[in-house]
Amino acid sequence: MTEKKTSLFENGLIWFGAGVSIAEILTGTYFAPLGFAKGIAAILLGHLIGAIAFFLAGYQSAKVGKSAMETVKMAYGAQGGKFFAAMNVIQLLGWTAIMIYDGSLSAEAAIPAGRWIWCLVIGGLILVWILIGITNLGKVNLAAMTLLFVLTLLLCRCEGVIILDKN
Repeated sequence: MTEKKTSLFENGLIWFGAGVSIAEILTGTYFAPLGFAKGIAAILLGHLIGAIAFFLAGYQSAKVGKSAMETVKMAYGAQGGKFFAAMNVIQLLGWTAIMIYDGSLSAEAAIPAGRWIWCLVIGGLILVWILIGITNLGKVNLAAMTLLFVLTLLLCRCEGVIILDKN
């Protein structure tokens, strides 16, 4: 069985999409009660800590030619690997829930149909994405990231956010 890995371009699309996604932008607004300066500081600090941790884990994984979970097992043993895998699943479930919720808010703003309907549609699309599998994601991710970026621009225009000064 040949193992299909994602290319640098495909990984870039995934993380670009995560960085400019509606969920990321809306989640950032949850820091608004902190005020602008503290909110920006919290976002930058969180990104810095996360980027350093993920870079180091990715670097170690690439260095030994194993997945991140395999390198965790090398450092913490089989039980430690299971613990970190469980924590990763919990984190991914939480982030997916936020993405579905925030996506439903945005979709409702663009095309009113009811937030629960949009939650079901977005959840269904996520299931389709999972079922397609890693071996066929290249073109799907390119289309999804392009459409999400266009939708983000459309929502910014619809909500009166100034993207470019028209004067």
